[in-house]
Amino acid sequence: MHNCGVTDFNPTSWIGELAANLVKMSDVAAVIQRLNDEIAAELPLFDSDLELRRDLDASTAGQLRAFVAYLLADADDVRPAVEAVHLACTIARRGMELSVLLRIYRHGQQAALRYANEMIETQDWPEEGRVEILTEVWSRATDWFSLCVEQLITAYAEERERWLRSALTRRRQQVEAVLRGDAVDVTAAETSLGHPLRRRNTALVIIADSETDGTTGLEESAVRLAAVLGAPRPLLVPVGSRTLWAWLATDHTPDLTLLNATTRPKDIRIGIGITANGVEGFRSSHREAVAALQADARQLVLYSDVELVSLLSADRTALSTFIDRTLGRLADDVHAPLRDTVIAYLAEGVGGASTTLGLHRNTVRYRLRQAEDLLGHSLETGRLELHLALVCATADTQSLS
Repeated sequence: MHNCGVTDFNPTSWIGELAANLVKMSDVAAVIQRLNDEIAAELPLFDSDLELRRDLDASTAGQLRAFVAYLLADADDVRPAVEAVHLACTIARRGMELSVLLRIYRHGQQAALRYANEMIETQDWPEEGRVEILTEVWSRATDWFSLCVEQLITAYAEERERWLRSALTRRRQQVEAVLRGDAVDVTAAETSLGHPLRRRNTALVIIADSETDGTTGLEESAVRLAAVLGAPRPLLVPVGSRTLWAWLATDHTPDLTLLNATTRPKDIRIGIGITANGVEGFRSSHREAVAALQADARQLVLYSDVELVSLLSADRTALSTFIDRTLGRLADDVHAPLRDTVIAYLAEGVGGASTTLGLHRNTVRYRLRQAEDLLGHSLETGRLELHLALVCATADTQSLS
């Protein structure tokens, strides 16, 4: 807080202080989320579409850095952040109208200025000082937004033109028609996509956690995974600047455990659906690959491993309450080995748990008694609910690690 009179008031130095505060590591994530939540409130598609929201988050972070640099330099040279250009191009590739991009910046500008106004109001300055600095910030921000949007409109238009002419567009439109369940000529779709829809399909969704120069690296990862599984080159459909959809077509169910030994770039995550037959399998496996990434934060997530968690975790608060209510003290992190033992016991009995965990039977029995003490009842009481809560608690712990 400042304690200075109007005669000591210096708009330029305060703007520099504002710029520094905007990029404090402790605050920047909260600022970005606030701005994007306000944009999403006006444009709900950014709440319902995971890929779009990810691109919006990256764009806002980049634009915040660019705007701070502009404030500090007080220069006329304005260039939008590369992440903002990527978002504009994503909107164009999705076939969305220019109005979507313009609405993002209209609502984003309003949200940013509201936030700046709140920061100014917290300063212990006379009213004249706050009005002066507010006027200066609004003026600079309006100029910056206008110049950025002009360049982003150009980027959108160029990408839109490429998109309209691209075979990739036709491929994505065909894939989306199949995923929606539209009435399609399967033979014609297979010819158009160069992909056998009638075979067994395994879907992958690959996302980059950091900004990339397009999806080339993601495509290379998908091709390598296909080779490990002995599958032909996959069908590849880039969506957004950091997301790739892929499908493997095989005559058999691939052994996905082979992927555990593969090395992958650290900044990508991969969700894999369950292999299934034909067009419906093409759809269901993709839905599951998307759900796998939403249910678990590990780098490689097989839907078959998290299916129960995915089905139960639509309401995360309710799931957490269910786990705590069912497991009680057994839910504490320190008791993870006991939970693993109980899961193995409920699935395979004492002998099976002993073999699976590599423990002596007496050790298994001792752990089971400890678990019952923590639960306050027998493991046979509410057996189904107990098993589900244990599986969900294990997946929750893995997703946070």
